[in-house]
Parts: sequence; C-alpha cells; structure tokens
Amino acid sequence: MTSFHYEVGLILLIAPHVFGAPHAPMGAVGTAPPELASHFAMTTLFSGAMMWLALGFAMAYMMQRIDARKTATQPIT
Repeated sequence: MTSFHYEVGLILLIAPHVFGAPHAPMGAVGTAPPELASHFAMTTLFSGAMMWLALGFAMAYMMQRIDARKTATQPIT
C-alpha cells in the first residue's frame, strides 16, 4: 500500500470526530412510531437471546459427544 492509502484512511478515520454526527431536531420522531420501535427492539432482543441459547445448548451437546468419543478411544493405563 502506498502512503496515499494511509493518508486517505487516516482522514476517513478522523473526519467523524472533527465534523461530528448529524443530530435530529429537538422533538423529532423517526419514521416509525415509538411503540413499533420498542416492539422491534424487544422482539430483536428476545430472538437474539433464543438464538444464543440454542447455540449454547448445541455446542454443549457437541462437546459432550466429542469428549465421550475421546474417552472411549483412549487406551486404559
């Protein structure tokens, strides 16, 4: 990579800190009603939690199977 790429990258990294993020006017509400936004947030959190629980249970099951297979094939000392 050339120094040009590093300079452009540095400018792109610093720009948000210099100019800041745009802010909505005071009292402005987004395009979705607040009730719908809160429902979306709760549904997203719940589905994410269920996904992580399912992943955890699947990983625990797989690790038990792998451990059982290792102990079954180890020679007795």
